[in-house]
Amino acid sequence: MQAQYAAFDGPLGQMLLETRAAALSGVYFTGQKDCPPLAGLPAILPETRDPGFGVLEDGRAIRDVRVRKGDLCAAPVAASAASACRALYYPAGEPDTEARAVLDAAYGQLRDYFKNERRDFNLPLCPRGTAFQEQVWQALLTIPYGEVLSYGQLAQRMGLSARHSRAVGTAVGRNPLTIIIPCHRVLAANGSLNGYTGGLSRKAALLQIEGYVLS
Repeated sequence: MQAQYAAFDGPLGQMLLETRAAALSGVYFTGQKDCPPLAGLPAILPETRDPGFGVLEDGRAIRDVRVRKGDLCAAPVAASAASACRALYYPAGEPDTEARAVLDAAYGQLRDYFKNERRDFNLPLCPRGTAFQEQVWQALLTIPYGEVLSYGQLAQRMGLSARHSRAVGTAVGRNPLTIIIPCHRVLAANGSLNGYTGGLSRKAALLQIEGYVLS
């Protein structure tokens, strides 16, 4: 079935939602390298070409940042995430009734997540990938809000050895449902951010929303 789309401006930048067959098939930050190239959306942004792009307010390169567990109850809402997301619009034309219901639900749940009012998503999903990629994405869904794993630990959760961490990491990077399938909860073994298709600054912001602090 042909994909149908909605977009909105959120606290971490513009996002594109994609649905197929009455299920959510994609959630992207527009400008990331695998975002569908719809007319009027940004081209690939520098921070998604280079996973280490960007610096913190104190001048540290974001690629050198480590994260550690903070106080979830007092977690800062990063990047003005408490502000409401702007309304949906449809860059590829008005979706049909079934698609619009899925797009509206996804938008509403993401808006609540950014406002720290939602920890889990309840949406019909249909990500498309290889059998191995889909196995990895299912494993990502088992990582609860406020917890992180290393790539090696994720491999072990799947019944693989830690030496499969590179293959697992490649599949994590192909996740088409950012935030909904929480690939931002996977770190390098030393606690560094390592990589994120939407840019490391966004990965750091999502982890801050979920109760982590940067060090």
